[in-house]
Amino acid sequence: MKTVRLRVLLPVLLPVFLNACSAKLSSSLPGSAPVVSYVGAQAGVLTPGPALAAAVDGLQRDLEQATRGTRAVPLEFLREGNVLKLRLGADASFGPDSAELEVAALELYAQLAQVLARRPGTVAHVLVHGEAASVELATDLTARRAASLRAYLAARGVPETRLRAEGRGSSQRLTPDAALTNRRIELVLKPIVAGHEAEAWAPPS
Repeated sequence: MKTVRLRVLLPVLLPVFLNACSAKLSSSLPGSAPVVSYVGAQAGVLTPGPALAAAVDGLQRDLEQATRGTRAVPLEFLREGNVLKLRLGADASFGPDSAELEVAALELYAQLAQVLARRPGTVAHVLVHGEAASVELATDLTARRAASLRAYLAARGVPETRLRAEGRGSSQRLTPDAALTNRRIELVLKPIVAGHEAEAWAPPS
């Protein structure tokens, strides 16, 4: 008798129960997941010729505009063909003998990351140079600083596939003495060119 009664009441009670649950439950998932895109042969490739030069011109213009007025970190723009190089002060970017970015430098690197994130046609090589009592100490510190800056740029929206980091110690001094200019960060932006994509990821000389 109980089984028969349950079968009779189930079609009536089930909709009421489900309606009560749906009123209390909500999904935190987005309606549609964002499409994940990785830089490579499928995305972010620039066409050789005038379009490539125009893209690099636009990138340089955006970077210069984004960093205009920043004084916390010394910044110099260099260009070799279609390769852009930003030279920044390492002492102003990091604490003494530290791989932690200075608070005053975060805004500048956040601005750089914002530009790089919305322009997918380049690979950014983070090269950190330094001076220390020994080559081993200099290389270790610059490697940790390069990794730290790469992680910060990635956290600010630049895809990790477009970031490379390398600490070069004191092997590439600009001056023979222990001048401030030797302790520097070089952000080398190499375009991803159709037919020559691998060259963008090759370490700069």
